[in-house]
Amino acid sequence: MSAKNIKILLVEKDCGLLAPLEAQLKEIQGTELCAKALNYEQLTDLYKTNTPDIILLDLSFEDDNIYAFLSSLETQVATGHLALIALAGSSDMNRIRKAMKSGCADFLMLPVKTEEISNAIKSAYEKNLSIIKNSSVVPNSQRVPSGRVITIFSTKGGVGKSTIAVNLAVTLAIFLKDSGRKVALLDGNFQFGDVGFMLNLKPEKTIHGLVREMGEPTQLSLEVMKNFITTHHSGLDILLAPSKPQFAEEVTMLHLGYIMECLKKNYDYVVVDTIHHINDTDLTIFDWTSLLFVIATLEVTTIKNLVLTLEILKDLQIPKDKISLILNRAYQKMGVECSTVEEKLMKISCMIPSDGERVVASLNSGTPFVADMHLDIPIVKAFHELATLVACDEDKLYFNKIEEIIKSKGNVFDFFKKLMKK
Repeated sequence: MSAKNIKILLVEKDCGLLAPLEAQLKEIQGTELCAKALNYEQLTDLYKTNTPDIILLDLSFEDDNIYAFLSSLETQVATGHLALIALAGSSDMNRIRKAMKSGCADFLMLPVKTEEISNAIKSAYEKNLSIIKNSSVVPNSQRVPSGRVITIFSTKGGVGKSTIAVNLAVTLAIFLKDSGRKVALLDGNFQFGDVGFMLNLKPEKTIHGLVREMGEPTQLSLEVMKNFITTHHSGLDILLAPSKPQFAEEVTMLHLGYIMECLKKNYDYVVVDTIHHINDTDLTIFDWTSLLFVIATLEVTTIKNLVLTLEILKDLQIPKDKISLILNRAYQKMGVECSTVEEKLMKISCMIPSDGERVVASLNSGTPFVADMHLDIPIVKAFHELATLVACDEDKLYFNKIEEIIKSKGNVFDFFKKLMKK
C-alpha cells in the first residue's frame, strides 16, 4: 500500500442510508474522505479541486448528468488514476447497468461491513497502482485501441442470425489476418448457442468456465480470458456458449459486463451473436455495442416483430445511428417489397441473398461458406460488403486492396488457402 492516504470522494443522495458508511470510512486506515458531493454541480467542482483516487457513487441518483460526467472520466479510469465503486440499498439491475456503463469497477450492497468496504477500496487502489506501473513501461504506440462491438440481433428465431454472425466474423478475420487486427466472436445465446456447432468446434473451453474462474464479478485480464478462448483456423478467436443449458444462469450481467469490457479493450472487432429475446444479459451487451444489426426477412410475421423490436430499442434509448437493418434471404418472393420496409420502418443497410443449398451445406459441414468461395457468388459478395460496412475507415482501404489482389488472382479459393496457412 502506498504511504499516502487514498483520497475518497463520496457522491451521496440518500444521507440516511449512507450515514453509517461515512463513520466506517473514518475507521479505515490509509484512507481519507476528502469531500462529499450531493449533486452534479458539486461533483464536478469537487472532483477538479480534490483529484480523488476513488469515487464512491450512491446509485440513488437519477440525474443522467452525473453518469455522463463519470463516463467522461474514462481515460482516468483506464490509466489507473481513478476507480469508481457503486453503492446501493437494492440490486436494481437498471441502475447497476448504468453504473457499470459509467465505468464502475465494483458494486456493493448497503449496509456493508467495514471490512468489505475497506477491501473494495484497497483492492481497487492496488489495481490502479499496478495499471500505472505497467503502463509506464509500455509506449503509447503499442496500446491496443478499443474495439468495435458488432451485435447481431433479432426477436424472431429462424431468420439466420447466427449464420450471419459467424460468417461476418470469419470474413473479418480472414480479410484482416495480415493487418495485425484481432477479431473475436462471442456466442451470447448462453442456453442453446450454435456457434460451436457451426464452426465444428467442441465446447471444451466456454464462457461458463471463464465465469467460474472469475468467481465474483471483477475486472478481467486478457491472459485469463485466453485460457477460455478457442481459435478457429481463420484466425478468429471465439468465446463459446456453455456446454449445457443449465450453466447459462451462472453467466450474470455483472460477469458479462467485465467480459465485454475485456473483449472491447483487446480486440479490434467483436461480433456478438444473441438470443432472440431481450433479457438482462442482452441489455448488458447492448450497453457495449458500437453497431447493432437487426435481422429481418421478407415475411409478415418477421416484419411485425421488427416493428416491435424497433419500438423496444427506442424505449431502451439506444441511439438510432447505432441501429442498422440487415435483410436476409432478400430475394425470396414473399409478398413484401424491400421498398415497403424502407418506407415504413428504416433504411436497409445490407441485403443478403437467399442461397439455401449453400447455407445448409455449410451448417452441416461446420465450414463457413465465406471461407473458400468466389466473390462472384452473390451471398459471399454480400458478406464482403457487410464486413466493409462495419470496418473503420483505415480497414475499408485495406479491404479494397485485398479485393483487388483477389480479383487479380482470379481464384479466391486458392488465395484464401494460402492466406489461412500463414
